[in-house]
Amino acid sequence: MKKAEIRALLARIEAKEARQKKPPRSGTKKPVKVKPKTVSIHLRMAHRINGIPYGPGQVWVPEAIAAVLRENDARALEGERLLFIQQAHLIELTGSSPRVRSVPPTLFDELMSGALPLAISEEA
Repeated sequence: MKKAEIRALLARIEAKEARQKKPPRSGTKKPVKVKPKTVSIHLRMAHRINGIPYGPGQVWVPEAIAAVLRENDARALEGERLLFIQQAHLIELTGSSPRVRSVPPTLFDELMSGALPLAISEEA
């Protein structure tokens, strides 16, 4: 294409775009972007929401997710605590379904010391 043809083509495209553009309404303003309110919270564990890391320590987060982060932090800490404490559970047969009951390890040991073994092995 020659330069003159290119210029003519560009002029037609610009004229067409100008006809398609609507004139701006009088009195309308562009929408103002409102920044979300942020709050400071202290997290004891590291968290990640939508790929954005939060914590551990003092962090500023959008107010909308502060409650979620606090709740997740509490759950994570409880889960960590349960990993390292000694636990014992009894299975009770009540009615038609078994029920699991948490008991102190000392009570479990005491109850199990008098229990009959589940299987007796007789070697010949």
